[in-house]
Amino acid sequence: MGRCFWPSATREISPQPASPSGFAQLSLVFVPEPLMLRLPFLSSLFSLTAILLLPASAQDAPAAKQEKTSTAQLVENFEKVPEKPVYVVRNQITHSPRRPSSAFDPKVEKGQLVLCPGSGGAHSSVAWPRLVEGRHRRVEAHFSFRLGGGAQGLSYALLATSRFGAEGPAFQLYRAKGLPGRKASYPDWDEPNLWGSLAVAFDGENPPTDDPFDERGNVHGQPQHEVSLHWDGRELRNRQSPVDFTKGEPVKARVLVDFVSGGAELTVELNGVKVYEREFLPHVFPYESRIGFGARGENRGAIASLDDVAVQWQLACERFPAPMLQRTFRSEWMGIQKHSTVTGTFELPDNRPYERILMSIHLKPLVKRDEWDRLGHVSLIDKEGRIWELARLLTPFMLWGAEYRWDVDVTHFRHLLQGKVQLSASGGGNVGDGFALDLDFHYYKRPKGVAPLPELLGLGYLWNQAVSFRKGKRDSWPKPVTLTPPAQTQRVVVNCCVTGHGVQEFRPSPRILKVQDKAYENTLWTTDCYLNPYRPQYGTWKYNRAGWGPGSIGRTWRVDVSEQWAARAPLRFEYIPEDKTFDKWASHQLVAYAIYYAE
Repeated sequence: MGRCFWPSATREISPQPASPSGFAQLSLVFVPEPLMLRLPFLSSLFSLTAILLLPASAQDAPAAKQEKTSTAQLVENFEKVPEKPVYVVRNQITHSPRRPSSAFDPKVEKGQLVLCPGSGGAHSSVAWPRLVEGRHRRVEAHFSFRLGGGAQGLSYALLATSRFGAEGPAFQLYRAKGLPGRKASYPDWDEPNLWGSLAVAFDGENPPTDDPFDERGNVHGQPQHEVSLHWDGRELRNRQSPVDFTKGEPVKARVLVDFVSGGAELTVELNGVKVYEREFLPHVFPYESRIGFGARGENRGAIASLDDVAVQWQLACERFPAPMLQRTFRSEWMGIQKHSTVTGTFELPDNRPYERILMSIHLKPLVKRDEWDRLGHVSLIDKEGRIWELARLLTPFMLWGAEYRWDVDVTHFRHLLQGKVQLSASGGGNVGDGFALDLDFHYYKRPKGVAPLPELLGLGYLWNQAVSFRKGKRDSWPKPVTLTPPAQTQRVVVNCCVTGHGVQEFRPSPRILKVQDKAYENTLWTTDCYLNPYRPQYGTWKYNRAGWGPGSIGRTWRVDVSEQWAARAPLRFEYIPEDKTFDKWASHQLVAYAIYYAE
């Protein structure tokens, strides 16, 4: 390890105006050598030995107005404790058999920051003061961590200075304000639901259970190493990591946050293996931030440590434009039988000025709870009477005492989502007492400097039907469809949403999408129902299912079939279900359409 660096070693790189002589002026900022060694991309940037400056010609095209850029770095390797630390460490003290009342403050030891030393009862955090003011469109972090001995987890957070201040402990406002809608408390660092802030958690504890109805979800005995994404007090994503980070060995992590139109894209890598790649989180705007880490190790022997932290804030930006909100259904009751579907005609705005369209589905419980999971649909009926499913909703068990919200990117339906449109929403089923529905659309303009989304040319309608696997019902299987994309189409992608029900609910089912002579194979099976952010639930929410889980949006099988369009001949699509029949009710709900892109 090299020398220890503090914010005083940080440099800002800014574009310089042209000199009066007409020569392009380049300003070089020299970065301390150890920093260059730790950030290879900076080393290569400043490895130039000579630069030729050429005068600008009057015939040259005028240079585009440069975006305001700045780069700030936080680099810390914990080689030694500085005389005046720039970070704040704190152990949260609680009184329980698993959390002794004696405090343990994290400390630097053997070139790393030890957050959980193995003595048990550790619930510790470290936070740096604000390093750079203002918002930035990109924040990239590299760090190394160790987790083992039964430690519950460790997390990395971009703390919003508007909520957590420009300096001080990472949880200083929790005692005063807590989370929105919750009693004030210390945060759990394996579930970092932090007010107004993004966080990534590395969770090392999810013990298995054989009880189908208890609050623990790991009924199939899945490995206990998960990575979850959190924003503004909510867990938005959670998935099992392909890298086991719970063995007490050093793990190198990379977390990249890119703020884009309508939200943020997160990439998370562990030892070079991607856990998330450009995962889109809706309604997340750039904000001024500082860095925090936390770890929880309640058991004796639990260890967690941190090393080699390097964080960059890049591309300073102004506040992103707020979305235009269009409300449709408001507190519509979706009950049972004939009351399970609501319809309405709405005037939607011309969406050409907007880059991305997000649809928000908001369910609210009634006085009496709805105790079942339901199959629901939010759809648009076009002028030809075709039903386009905008989203498939699988409601959670026992919708009671809480509100539920899902945000769905419906940008590819943009040519349908304008002018006078007919919408429908159904709760499905003939049991339970229903719920109240709100349905909103958020129209986002592209912020300055953000790359545009691929240009959409339209959609091709394939199937929207039930597929029965009951004996004697083979005539319900989907028929082949032929489509001719627009001439300027460069890319064709098929979106296919299928969910299994009846006998087909709890069993994997192979299927084939055939385009021309090319067969794309896949198995309809969802194995992460137990990681649903809306957990725990009642009922059998935790069990693997065919393409869905209670409290979620229907999963999409997305297939790029552009190679079949290379010949520019009409495309023949065929969906081939599993060749199997049953004596009882067994079905798949199939929706599929082709998306045409100009690039």
